[in-house]
Amino acid sequence: MSSVINKDKLTEWAEQALKTLQDAQNTCSKAQQSLQYTSYQLNNKLPEKVQFCTFMVQGIKQQHEIVHSVIESLVHRTNGIEKLFEEEYTTSLEPAVSQLEQILARLKETKVPSFLVQSLNQDEETTNSETAREYSLIDFVPLASINTLKKNAAVYKSNSSKLHKSLRTSLKRLLVDPYDETIGKKYNKVLQTYNEIIPLQLDLKVSQSGAPYKSSNFLNVIIKENSSLESELVSILEMLTNHYDQCVQGKLLFANNTPSKDDINFEVLQNDAKELPEVLKELYSVYKIIINNEARAHKYLEGEYRKIDSFVESANDLLEYFVAFKEHNLTRFMILSISCDEIFAKCSIDVPPDRTPISAYTDAVNHLSYHYTQFLDVFKTKYLSELFHEQYTYPKVFFSKLYEFLNEDLTQLQQEESTRRSQWIAKYGEFIPRSFKLPGEQDQPTVIQVITEGLDHAQNSFENGAYRESADEKQLISLIKSFQKHTV
Repeated sequence: MSSVINKDKLTEWAEQALKTLQDAQNTCSKAQQSLQYTSYQLNNKLPEKVQFCTFMVQGIKQQHEIVHSVIESLVHRTNGIEKLFEEEYTTSLEPAVSQLEQILARLKETKVPSFLVQSLNQDEETTNSETAREYSLIDFVPLASINTLKKNAAVYKSNSSKLHKSLRTSLKRLLVDPYDETIGKKYNKVLQTYNEIIPLQLDLKVSQSGAPYKSSNFLNVIIKENSSLESELVSILEMLTNHYDQCVQGKLLFANNTPSKDDINFEVLQNDAKELPEVLKELYSVYKIIINNEARAHKYLEGEYRKIDSFVESANDLLEYFVAFKEHNLTRFMILSISCDEIFAKCSIDVPPDRTPISAYTDAVNHLSYHYTQFLDVFKTKYLSELFHEQYTYPKVFFSKLYEFLNEDLTQLQQEESTRRSQWIAKYGEFIPRSFKLPGEQDQPTVIQVITEGLDHAQNSFENGAYRESADEKQLISLIKSFQKHTV
């Protein structure tokens, strides 16, 4: 054993080792705080913030998709209703009105002889046929009511078109423009700021994967480096603790006067004591690196947090706008759309539950077209021939039968009866007292007057069993033939 190593020397080494160990423990404690703080910032707080950003961007994408779908649906519905309205008007009501106009024009072209009207209208009397009013079938159509129907349909079309235009304008102003301009810009800004965080996410995944050190990204470098530095601190602290324990044990051996090289290598202990300042210096270097890493991490995190804060700010701004957009713009348009639907469903005529006002107007116009088409057809092909039969054909037969009966059958019967009575009186009259009722010619039934009804219009044309055509009859025959000719 070296003569310089003694109890006092060991006491000195022990005191030096204790002081060095205390300094090292203090430094390690501060280093550990720095390591824990940096580890928390990099392994906990930063990932939590990034995870929150991911959660927010997912929510924003979902909200954006919902708003997009709702607007797209409303645009499709609004345009579809207007398109259906225009198509229904163009393909149904317009042709129906055009057809009705054509039928009314044909009614206007179809002349009606005044004697037909005079015979039908007892309140209107015209003695001079030349001054009689000229009629056409259109004169017997309630044009005022038809025009009112067409006017109401046109007003409904005009008002509905204006309302559709107003609804389209409101749709653009309340939904489409804010979506394309404001929401689009805010959404793109959110995605842009989020994209700036994506590299950080990748770095975090590499750092948290536990894979071998392959990446040179900052996070991985700091985390791996701090892990190595922490191990180095532990190693130095263990070495200093072991050295101090050896010093204390050597001191006890000298106190008991039993020092032995088999127990402690005092030469190694002496060398370790000499190297304590270098070890402490090395510890300070490690501590300095740890503190520097904390500063580097802080600077790095400041930049990343600015990106995250920028994203969160833009994301919150967009989320707030989504809320305001739904509460105000979307709600206002929905109320407006529902109100318009109620107005679209109202018109001047009754509308069945399964029909639209345009189809109801079309049905009404088609009904009029059918009615007046039948009116024209019946007038030309049925009415005139029936009127001719009642006014002229049947009266001819009736007068012929009546004349034949009065001037032939009845006269012969009266003459035969008169002759028979005269002969009977001549043969048997002298044998009958005067006080008896005596058969004679004075009581013979005789036709004094024949009264007919419904034949005044034809009576003047029938004389002495012969029938002559009147001007009205000739005109009616000509009219019937003209219609038959056009029909053929």
